[in-house]
Amino acid sequence: MGSNRTSGTGPNNSSNSWAGRLEKSLRSERDELETLSFINHGQEGYSTKDLLKGKKIDAVIHDNPDLVIFRNPLINNQYQSISLEKTEKDLKNIMSKLQKELPNAKIQSFHRIQWLIVKPRIT
Repeated sequence: MGSNRTSGTGPNNSSNSWAGRLEKSLRSERDELETLSFINHGQEGYSTKDLLKGKKIDAVIHDNPDLVIFRNPLINNQYQSISLEKTEKDLKNIMSKLQKELPNAKIQSFHRIQWLIVKPRIT
């Protein structure tokens, strides 16, 4: 679940997206993974606001996954001038909803909000 980096925008096809490459790598390493379903809920241009107001989170919950890999759409938030405070609040709401609705799922999030804190360079 996430934005265009997740959906594979840019690569020639979805198998070249990071999600597609992860699936290919996992399947090649473990025979028992051949029977698993990999579902990519990435959406080009989505911000945290879009994820909350849209149906993407509900679609992920409906699929009842064992594992959710969530790549935060922080760059899209920046492009849409969504503040860091609002971004952090949205991310907490997204994670809270996923954890509440999918209590048995492992939820892995990338690019935690703390990594975005940039201090101005003083010269």
